[in-house]
Amino acid sequence: MREIIESGFKVTVPYRTSFRLQENKYYQKLSGIGLKEMDIGWWDNEKGKLIFLELKGIEIWQSSNEQERAHTYLVKSLKEKISDVLLIMSAIWLSTKVGEKLKEDLPEETHKFPGEGNLKFIILIDTPRSLKSLLTPVKDAINRKRPLRNFLSNPKAQSI
Repeated sequence: MREIIESGFKVTVPYRTSFRLQENKYYQKLSGIGLKEMDIGWWDNEKGKLIFLELKGIEIWQSSNEQERAHTYLVKSLKEKISDVLLIMSAIWLSTKVGEKLKEDLPEETHKFPGEGNLKFIILIDTPRSLKSLLTPVKDAINRKRPLRNFLSNPKAQSI
């Protein structure tokens, strides 16, 4: 198992089937053009799902001045991350030139589209109990746009 510490969280994922796009040599070249990634990805052999995890630490809520801006930041940032990860993965699944280079540093299980319903995005935001009510509007705003549903309807139109 692989242990990853990020944003105050400690996560354990399967070593062989986990990855961090930020560690991918070719992604590092692409990140300079503003392409976003999520903290951790892994193939879950048991469930047959490709999972992406984004972790946000409590610092997002630290200042009362920031609490209102945190909602706007989280919605924008998380939508961009999900959309960009879908873009990256579609390049891999469609075997574009960029996708072929990205594949080199990723587990083989991630090289093929896992099928509808087998791609999961998890977002963990460390939030004090007193601010939990601020999470519902973030969740609602992200779910309203449904970037995954739009992608699944036409993955070829969105590849790199």
